[in-house]
Amino acid sequence: MSAWIFVSEDKKFGKNQKGDSFWARVHKLYEQSRNDNPKEVGERNRDSMKGCFKRLNKNVNKWVAACKEAHGRKRSRMCQQDVEQEAHTIYEAGGSKF
Repeated sequence: MSAWIFVSEDKKFGKNQKGDSFWARVHKLYEQSRNDNPKEVGERNRDSMKGCFKRLNKNVNKWVAACKEAHGRKRSRMCQQDVEQEAHTIYEAGGSKF
C-alpha cells in the first residue's frame, strides 16, 4: 500500500499516469522494499497487488463515507471519540468489519 501511495503522490509523474506504467512503478518500489526486508515482505506480482489494492480501496471508500456521515450526525456535546465510534457503528452496519 505504501508503494501505491508513494507512486500516486509523486509530483514528478503526477496523478494522471497510465495504468501499466503506474503499476510497473508500484511493483518496482515493492521489489526494492522486499529486497531490503526479505523476511518481512513476501513476493507479489502486479496482478496480486492490483487485487489487494482493489479490496483495500473498497473498504477505505466505505470508511470515508461512514466518517462523513458520522460527522454530519454530530451533536453539540459529542467529542471526536464519539464521532469516531458513530463512524464505526455506521461502517459495521453496512456489513463491514474491522
